[in-house]
Amino acid sequence: MADDQASENKTEEPTGRRLSKAREEGSIARSRELPSAIMLMTGAAIVFWGGTIAVSLLERMVAAGLHIDPLLGRDPARLLTGAWMIVKPALEVIIVFGGGIAVIGTLSALLVGGLMFSWRPVMPDLARLDPVQGFARLWSRDALIEIVKSVVKLLGVAAVAYWWLRGETRNFADLARAGWPGGLWQAGSLLGQLFLLTSFSLAVVVLLEVPYRIWSHRQDLRMSRQELRDEAREVEGNPQTKRRVKQLRRKVARARMMTQVPKADVVLTNPSHVSVALRYQQGTMRAPRMVAKGVGLVALRIREVAAAHEVPVVEAPPLARSLHRYVEIEDEVPVALYRAVAEVLAFVYRLRAAQAAGKPAPTAPSASFDPPDELRI
Repeated sequence: MADDQASENKTEEPTGRRLSKAREEGSIARSRELPSAIMLMTGAAIVFWGGTIAVSLLERMVAAGLHIDPLLGRDPARLLTGAWMIVKPALEVIIVFGGGIAVIGTLSALLVGGLMFSWRPVMPDLARLDPVQGFARLWSRDALIEIVKSVVKLLGVAAVAYWWLRGETRNFADLARAGWPGGLWQAGSLLGQLFLLTSFSLAVVVLLEVPYRIWSHRQDLRMSRQELRDEAREVEGNPQTKRRVKQLRRKVARARMMTQVPKADVVLTNPSHVSVALRYQQGTMRAPRMVAKGVGLVALRIREVAAAHEVPVVEAPPLARSLHRYVEIEDEVPVALYRAVAEVLAFVYRLRAAQAAGKPAPTAPSASFDPPDELRI
């Protein structure tokens, strides 16, 4: 009862990961009828069109056995040579016909499901010895399909054989008047036709069984909504773990960013909740670059580090907000902000020159630090 309820809850199509995992475990769609039907049809075709070759080889074997020199049996050194002369035609028949059918049967088994290597299907499983589950499988969907398939095969072969025999009744009656060995060849031809037709009649069963096996395999791998959520959690990771990893990454990135603040030329503020640090090296940099930025406590920490390393801190609210929004760390300042940033750097250079000469600090022309209207926030 619990299994029935569980199967009813599996309403979702299997994911790619579920299908891949099932294949690794050896669970793939396989057709039982396709290889046997192809082998049977191949054998029938070989017998029908290549039967004369097989008969000729067998005739050679019988002739070699009848014409063997009796003296070969008395000479051990020549005995194997004589035996090989008799056995060789039979081996040719087996290799040509039996080998061809074996190769075709092996390749046909790969048409549904493809090539797969897994030790899981041959590993011991005590659950398969459970008599309760074994009895339940007798009344399962697959067991019912097998019964229906057997009935369809029997009816199909019987119908084809009956239809063909009705049309060939006169030919079978003519065998009584046929001489030897013509009658034998005629009987072989008729039986070959019957074998060929009945073999090809199994193609109907194969056409029905292959789609069913593929559909049944996907049905068995269907998933419940809870299994989908569990798989997504397994693939993407636990949300709490992911949140913790993001926090650690953010912390590491912030620490790395703070190491660049002492190398900055200026820190622009807004004046309290936004801070951005810029650096420019003439000759090695095409334009000033953002080395650090932040809001709130991060912005406060940037100002503290800048003050500790005597990096100038300039209040330029519109420019600081524009740089924080449009420029990422390690990116160059956009062309539209060149003029405003150049004004800031020029002021910083004058400030440093005044400090080096012991003169009063120049007044910051804050109005000239404003970005253009299209980038103003």
